[in-house]
Amino acid sequence: LGCHVRRTGDAGEALRALRSEPPDLVCSDLRMPGMDGLEFLALLRAHVPDLRCVVVSACADASILSEADRLGVVACLRKPVAISELVEVLDRLAATRARPDAGLSAAPQDSAGFPPRMAPSGLDRLDSNLLRKTSQLSLLTQFSAALCAAPTTDPTSPAKSRPGDRLAPLVRRSLEVARRALGANQASLGLLERGTIRPVETLGVRAGLLPLTEAAQRLGMRAEGEPWYGTIYGAPLAAAALVIHGEMVGVLCAGRLAGGPPFGMSDADLLAAFAAQTAVALENASLSRQLEQAFQASVASLIVTLEAKHKYTEGHSMRVAEYAHGISVTLGLSVLVDEQVHTAALLHDLGKVGIRDEVLDKPGELTAAEWAAMREHPQLGARILGSLGFLTEEARIVRHHHERLDGSGYPDGLTGEAIPLAARIIGVADAFDAMRSARSYRRELSEAAAIDQLRRGAGTQSDPAAVEASCAWGAAHPAAARPVSSSGAAPGAEPV
Repeated sequence: LGCHVRRTGDAGEALRALRSEPPDLVCSDLRMPGMDGLEFLALLRAHVPDLRCVVVSACADASILSEADRLGVVACLRKPVAISELVEVLDRLAATRARPDAGLSAAPQDSAGFPPRMAPSGLDRLDSNLLRKTSQLSLLTQFSAALCAAPTTDPTSPAKSRPGDRLAPLVRRSLEVARRALGANQASLGLLERGTIRPVETLGVRAGLLPLTEAAQRLGMRAEGEPWYGTIYGAPLAAAALVIHGEMVGVLCAGRLAGGPPFGMSDADLLAAFAAQTAVALENASLSRQLEQAFQASVASLIVTLEAKHKYTEGHSMRVAEYAHGISVTLGLSVLVDEQVHTAALLHDLGKVGIRDEVLDKPGELTAAEWAAMREHPQLGARILGSLGFLTEEARIVRHHHERLDGSGYPDGLTGEAIPLAARIIGVADAFDAMRSARSYRRELSEAAAIDQLRRGAGTQSDPAAVEASCAWGAAHPAAARPVSSSGAAPGAEPV
């Protein structure tokens, strides 16, 4: 086409390019990250009214295209655009020159029919404040997208970590973007707990932790919702409150090394916008967690009710969940896996709702048909959980909690590592509780005898690491390994 073309990634970059290299023609999309095309065109019309613009977009919204036309674009080209279409527009622009009937501004033209390049003074009206606001808008958009992409649970966090630490991925993403956007050496977030600020996470150069408590005190002296910037202990700082439902729940702080350039009000305002979005994300994550906990409480209540109908199973699932949690903590598994283990353990016998009471309560041996029906409960439980849509991994665990390492288990005869670790853990906890519970045909086994039985089966039936973790946890929590008396009946010595 014989044109020098410069590409930019977003509207903010384009506005900065206008100052350094004023163009003859701007081609812009309407849907862009940060500032959208209509805002961009409005700024150009206000500050560089004679600059000609062409819209190149896949947008088919008539109202948006009409607004673009009102803002003075000389053409709207629909993506995908053929080169011939662009050549036609360029030829038409060149042919208009200064004809009064051309429908274009009769501004002075150069030999190619385009207006002369704008003098720098015209472009200077795109002042630094406007460019900074544009850049900040783009950063806020990126920040929001980053928070949406962050998981609300850290899959690597230890199972015994504090509940607030489970939001670490979201917090780290927030700090990472905020630190980079403000050009800070360090960023930190703390949550308010019983009147004090507890640091949750700090990212960046470690020259001592940022003084979150002092920053929170400065925020307490400001107008409601207003951020703070200044110096503490010789280091430039900016801070903004995390506010949920009108109450301060924490503080987001950015800092530079002592002697570094100070923060300004625009920095503090940007940090406050980051803090507001972080607070919303934290609240959503907390609500999601509360819903999960409410669901688990409902499930636990349902299981207690179901097991109360059968004396030998009363309290069984709650105890298995407790043992399984102890094993996962001892093994050092993550929060995510531990929660899956605990939930699946609570629900491991859910499929027994489909087994007739006379089979569950039968005092003698089961017939082949009854035994076959009993062995269906892992699959039935898995189908029930799978139908919920948000417990797919728990459903897989429940399905396989009766598998054995040597392939003698059911329903799929899996072996070794093919059995999910969580299912192997629950298998050990289930077997231990069965041996420690009294039946109509036998007394409960002593803790030592039950441990001996588990160790005999380690490597063939049960996972050796899970067995040893169970023994270690039981030794540290003797009350959890108490025997359970029952006058009810059980279909067999092994857990089913």
